[in-house]
Amino acid sequence: MPLTTEDKAREIIDSLLEKAGWHVCNVNDANIHAHRALSLETLP
Repeated sequence: MPLTTEDKAREIIDSLLEKAGWHVCNVNDANIHAHRALSLETLP
């Protein structure tokens, strides 16, 4: 299935957050005590 414009934007945003030191993960996999900066994805 091809990526939507929103999917492509999310990949770019996640990459930029990771380069800035954030840990990007699915909300089900999150350990909010393990990292200083955390971005939770709530999309399936």
